[in-house]
Amino acid sequence: RLVDEQGIDVFYPSTKDFWPDSANSYDDDYKKHVLSIIYDRLNTLSDLETMTDYFFEDPTPNPDLILSNKFIKKAGLSETELEKLLNVAIEKLNKISNTNWTAENLQTCLNELLKETNRKPAELFSLLRIAVSYAPFSPALDLTFAVLGKDVVPESNSCELYFEEKNIEAFVEKLEKLYPEIEYVNMLMEHS
Repeated sequence: RLVDEQGIDVFYPSTKDFWPDSANSYDDDYKKHVLSIIYDRLNTLSDLETMTDYFFEDPTPNPDLILSNKFIKKAGLSETELEKLLNVAIEKLNKISNTNWTAENLQTCLNELLKETNRKPAELFSLLRIAVSYAPFSPALDLTFAVLGKDVVPESNSCELYFEEKNIEAFVEKLEKLYPEIEYVNMLMEHS
């Protein structure tokens, strides 16, 4: 492999026309970091755009990727169980400080999550990978999380909720009183 023989710095210039448009606002060091964890999965340089877009922009949520994942389906996890697993992971990941947000510490945390949740790596790591990237595959989870950064990973793991309420305003008021830390990613919408 060219990268193995010559290194990321030599390989990087040949990638300049293949990054997603959203990568334009990022510096070369960050893109090299992304390239260093993704290059061994590239078949061609044209794969770079689709394999890295979630490093540069928020992915479009696609819950079907989670629900149709063969490992998650085989485990028979309900949507409620998946939400609980994500919340446990968010809580655990949030305990890692910014200065300790390294691939090594993340791998330790992920291994502890496996023990605490009694899940298989393919089940838990597939869920976390998809919840963060909404991509069918990604580099090793610890490396992906390390590059994305602490501010991105728990936010990507946040849950989207749907409610059926007759009086949405009263419901929102109650929700905000009970959970003042709640953040709205999108506006609340009323459907008839």
